Amino acid sequence: MDVLDRVRDIGGEVELTEAQVAQARRKVLEGLRADASRPSRRRLWIGIGSIGGVLAAATAATAIVIAVTTPQAAVVEAVTPTPSAPPVVVTPPPVTTPPTEIVGAAAVLEHAAELAPLSSPALQPGQYLLVQSRIEYVVTYDADIVDGAPYSSPRSEAEAGWLVTSSYDTYIPEDRHGEWVRVFNPDTSVIAWYGPEAEALADQWEGEVQRTEPIVQRVQGGLIEPFESGYTIGSPEYYAAMPRDPQALLDWYWDYNGLEDEEYATEILAQAIILDLELNAAPADLRASMFRVLSLLEGVAVQSVEGNVTTLSIDIDLAGAQRLTLSLDNETGLVVGSSATRAPGSPIIPDSVPDSRVLTTTTVVDSAP
Repeated sequence: MDVLDRVRDIGGEVELTEAQVAQARRKVLEGLRADASRPSRRRLWIGIGSIGGVLAAATAATAIVIAVTTPQAAVVEAVTPTPSAPPVVVTPPPVTTPPTEIVGAAAVLEHAAELAPLSSPALQPGQYLLVQSRIEYVVTYDADIVDGAPYSSPRSEAEAGWLVTSSYDTYIPEDRHGEWVRVFNPDTSVIAWYGPEAEALADQWEGEVQRTEPIVQRVQGGLIEPFESGYTIGSPEYYAAMPRDPQALLDWYWDYNGLEDEEYATEILAQAIILDLELNAAPADLRASMFRVLSLLEGVAVQSVEGNVTTLSIDIDLAGAQRLTLSLDNETGLVVGSSATRAPGSPIIPDSVPDSRVLTTTTVVDSAP
């Protein structure tokens, strides 16, 4: 959440603070709100994904792009993507031993780990894995906020709020050293309002940040990396650096994110792992280890089972309730959703509404914008 070290506003005259940056993610970007009271962290988690890895996002419908610090160059342009061939939905082979009784989060994650070879489809040369991220996030408003924009109010102190939807699409080439493309779609929409005068305030906000053209981000060999780690996220080198042993991988994530036995460690680690899973780009053996790492975190439990989808919750012991969720398709092993709720108890925003939610679908296409 507040782990953004350097941002560049592409949205023109809209002044954004760290507290406004979509955590979007997954994802994007992709998106999620951050609490301005926290110190900065090294890595930007959007989308918890989740809450999907996403290193650029549409924040309040205004794109935020991380400054590139790795040798790979990133090009961001506002263009209309060219139509691609009709998507081919990824349909893994049938699961021979589906879980009839899932007992505990560890069993859910172990089952997902066993399905990892099925959840990463083989691409033909020239094809792309298309990861589509649909996001929802809460925007809060407080006219009396000090040292910040009126849209950066803590949720518990907001005078008004509204729920926004948007989306971004990630095209991952068959040759991972090739050009990755991420498209932030101009489809921002307000779908719910909370508190007095919320509709009028949301209309004003939407008029300030609305875009009519997509923003296309192009990076060679992965996604933009926001700090000098030597890796571009999603690149073969990034994944090669990760241990496959679950405990060693957890230690790697700890070091990679610059954690020092701090109270937000579980939250940051969970988000980092979930965003990597939502990207669906890791090799199968590493993907399996990522699921097993999550079972090592405290506070992981089964929240609900609906059809083929099991949702896990991760409760974090901080000041005020903090909850992350991760939804898994029990037949494919794919992450299909994630959410983050921080400091509920708002007098106007229902506790059932997460600060951010990401819904993820994965297909194979023959071209990218």
